[in-house]
Amino acid sequence: MSALVDPGSVVDTTGDPGWVPVRVVARLAEPVINLDGHPAHLDGPAAWAAFEEYVAVHGHHSLPPMRHDNAVDFMLPMATWTAPAPEEAHELTRAANPDLVWGWACSRAHYTPLGYVTVPMRRKPATGEAARYAPDKKWHLAAGPLKARDTPTPAVLTREITWWALADPGELERLLRRVRTLGRHTRHGNGRVLAWEITPDEEARTRWRDRTWPHPGGLPDTIRAPYHHPTRRMPCRA
Repeated sequence: MSALVDPGSVVDTTGDPGWVPVRVVARLAEPVINLDGHPAHLDGPAAWAAFEEYVAVHGHHSLPPMRHDNAVDFMLPMATWTAPAPEEAHELTRAANPDLVWGWACSRAHYTPLGYVTVPMRRKPATGEAARYAPDKKWHLAAGPLKARDTPTPAVLTREITWWALADPGELERLLRRVRTLGRHTRHGNGRVLAWEITPDEEARTRWRDRTWPHPGGLPDTIRAPYHHPTRRMPCRA
């Protein structure tokens, strides 16, 4: 299921009886970096997996380039919600009714911290940028104040992360199997996922709403993946 969502085509499907209320659990083997830095809604990792699947079939060049004012939405096996659009909402966040914005029917991450640790991350000096101004032809990186250093990065210790959603359980599980790590600096083994578990849960009919919502006069935040992109930003409340 790796299609793109047509901008301005989305309607609210949370009332569709075809969607199943589910509880989604990621069981973890390693600390997660930056888990406590944002709400970590489920559509974040799901959208990353959909991107990977899309590229595997169609290739990178089939996608329009991501720019400051443009980012695509990948079709996910979850219901979509709509809500009144704050005045500042970007056109790409708007639904079929332009007075509304939309997002995926999934909650923020829930977890019980067992502790907090720091993970050393190797950071090299910005040699490329500094070369423009360095008077010497050689730059000694092995010694002195400019050498590479280990920077402590905070991480959360937890056994599992839980979300609630309205979804197609089989398709969602298939998609999330591509997600083997969560959080930042995952190339170094941080946030490794041991297993994904998706089970029907009637509580999810309401608990998926525990998420960030657009709200006029609220604080700047984002409502759907990619959460880092400025086109998703608008006044919100938790």
